[in-house]
Amino acid sequence: MWAASAAPRDWRYLRDTAVDYLIDSSHPFAAEIAKHACLAAAATGTPRLVLLRPPWRAEPGDRWHEAADMASAADKIPALGNRVFLTVGTRALEHFVELRETWFLVRLIDAPAEPLPLAQAELILGRGPFDAANERQLLVHHRIDLLVTRASGGAATKGKIAAARGLGLPVLMLRRPAPPPGEAVETIDDAVDWLNREMKR
Repeated sequence: MWAASAAPRDWRYLRDTAVDYLIDSSHPFAAEIAKHACLAAAATGTPRLVLLRPPWRAEPGDRWHEAADMASAADKIPALGNRVFLTVGTRALEHFVELRETWFLVRLIDAPAEPLPLAQAELILGRGPFDAANERQLLVHHRIDLLVTRASGGAATKGKIAAARGLGLPVLMLRRPAPPPGEAVETIDDAVDWLNREMKR
């Protein structure tokens, strides 16, 4: 359900900085940011485009299971694996705290302010890109039997998907939230074409 109006700070920024066009290239799972951008553009009459990279697509050999949200993913984990490579971001970890018999390898970009809230877990830090060969070594070294990740898309973190495929491991894939309404493209070139068309109007 969409709110009827944007927060004042959102549309005031567009107004005060005299924004002519808005291209929203936020992360596919940044639902609140995308929502506020959509509402602010509507409130100010600013033409808006969503630049949304395509999600990964299953390939032959992939063993994907889908989950609609983090709670659903947590429910599915016990039936799929015991040693889990978890790459869902810091805020999502709270959804997995009840899985006290599951061991997690958690990869984050930055160290969290608080200890991991999981009963059995090891933390590693890293920022992509991650290649498939190194990801495979990581999975083998930690005896991972399940990858849990989000359908983010993009090349930087796709290596883990290829590594899981090569090892025959199941992947529990979090579906993307529904994007906000409006025109969307998948490439920068298409976004530039849209901007050029808008500027000629």
